[in-house]
Amino acid sequence: MQCPKCAATEAVENVIVQSKQRYKCKSCGCNYTQSSRYRIDRETRIRCIKLYLEGVGFRGISRLTGVSHVIVQHWVKQLGDTIERLGPQTGEVESVSIMEMDEMWHFIQKK
Repeated sequence: MQCPKCAATEAVENVIVQSKQRYKCKSCGCNYTQSSRYRIDRETRIRCIKLYLEGVGFRGISRLTGVSHVIVQHWVKQLGDTIERLGPQTGEVESVSIMEMDEMWHFIQKK
């Protein structure tokens, strides 16, 4: 059994809440239960994010993986915030030398 925060394996029994044994991580002090039905494994999260990046809608991802579309939206937002925080600062942006135009824009512009 691993801690959901730090993935440490050393824990002690802490308290019983609603007839479920809770454990306390020795490393970070996090309290958790042995099996939580709300935890979704890493592979499923990665698969959902990859499906989103391929252009599948949130409800489509929900149908394919069985994960709630609201949770997938939360993961995408979380990932976007992380990428924005790790991105270059305002003064470090490089200039763009090649840009790809959308074909639909060109078609609509001609009409």
